[in-house]
Amino acid sequence: MLYQLGTTAWRRGAWTGLAIAAWLFGVVSVVPLAQAGRSGLSVKTIRSVPRTEEELAEAHEQSEEFACEAVEAGEPQEIRSFLPFLSRRAGTPGELPVPSSRRHAFSVGLDMLERDQDALPKLSRSQILNYISQHYVSVQAHVQRDLVEGDLYLHHLPFAINCEFNGPRLTQGFNSTVSEAVQNMRSLGLLVKSRSQSDAASLRTLVLLYKNTFIDLSQSTNTLRGKTMYEYIVMRAIPGANRDDIDIHTFVTSDGRTRWNYLVPFEKPTQPSECGLLATILFTEYKYASLFPAAPATRRIGYHARSAYTTDELDAYCQTAGLTGDALDNLTEVLDAVIAGKVGK
Repeated sequence: MLYQLGTTAWRRGAWTGLAIAAWLFGVVSVVPLAQAGRSGLSVKTIRSVPRTEEELAEAHEQSEEFACEAVEAGEPQEIRSFLPFLSRRAGTPGELPVPSSRRHAFSVGLDMLERDQDALPKLSRSQILNYISQHYVSVQAHVQRDLVEGDLYLHHLPFAINCEFNGPRLTQGFNSTVSEAVQNMRSLGLLVKSRSQSDAASLRTLVLLYKNTFIDLSQSTNTLRGKTMYEYIVMRAIPGANRDDIDIHTFVTSDGRTRWNYLVPFEKPTQPSECGLLATILFTEYKYASLFPAAPATRRIGYHARSAYTTDELDAYCQTAGLTGDALDNLTEVLDAVIAGKVGK
């Protein structure tokens, strides 16, 4: 196992039903599964991912309504059985409800450097540090079952829950700071090769884009400076041994999308250092009489990864495997090769 440190970091559309829009870096479509004799529920698909900083910023802004859905307090931390109504956002009036579940994909914990802890307001310091040490976020895949054949696939709207490390196995409410971070994890859609693909097997690669503010100390001015970073989060679903089982493999990029971290499988953490991602944060602004954080920033992120690859290594695999284009052009095939242990040998 690797535990690595790295730097990381549409407007509401009028498209519905079969509408297909050209979207800056590719084609985005809404694919009704009814085309394949399945449920009428639509899922958002993409045929390519944004690459340049301009494309990434635009894609993130336009995907605001596709941010992770924050699960309310008092709910089970995971729902592996399939329920007809699970999300307040998925589905359209008049459509048949699609059996849905939510499965853990990866966890996010927080910590702070000692000097940043010392800079916290004295009156609220212990409360802030207790919250950070006792809570984590689980980002979850939205798994659905095809109504006709029973095959499992991913919906484009993921979930996020707030949990206590050693508390009850129920979700906790989000504070405003953590909620803002969750809202910056936004789904771009399910990656498909062709807009005509609408079977369950083609709807198992979900691409999210995460916006984060990294901060460091300027050597020239000795002041803190922030930089906006965009990183990919990709969930790849692989069917398990039985019809109700599906494994969620999570990949998170770092260092400006130049490194791909293949995270360890989710296990419920008991402390921040056991999370799939460990973000070392600080606060640059406060509210409510300057007692509680209003503007978080990140110093670094640690990745609890089973393996990691540079983008160049994944591009090289495409050449040796005879694939046309680079890793982003063949993302599903490349990630499947990583999962199968074929990359780097």
